[in-house]
Amino acid sequence: MTTKMDKRFFESTRGQIIRLMRGTTKSVNELAEELELTDNAVRAQLLSLERDGLIHQSGIQRGTRKPHFAYELTSEAEKLFLEQVPADPSGQRQHDQPRNDVEKAASQQM
Repeated sequence: MTTKMDKRFFESTRGQIIRLMRGTTKSVNELAEELELTDNAVRAQLLSLERDGLIHQSGIQRGTRKPHFAYELTSEAEKLFLEQVPADPSGQRQHDQPRNDVEKAASQQM
């Protein structure tokens, strides 16, 4: 499955969920709190992401009253971050390089 990920995707709720879940597992409640959405709104987005093969249930976390399913990104979703910023021949990713003289000067002052 090839999904074109661009700036608009990562600004969407689904894209925000993907970014928040990168490198970690999260429950519905954790995502709902971080995104300031209802748990049902997050569940709907997770269902869609799971159907697209970008996340999967990875276990259960203890909850106050009942256990919560934990979700994590699939390897397909991790590839999206590599597709978002292509590498140049020098081996550096484009976002690691200053885009203009102002950024060059700012990076040299650090």
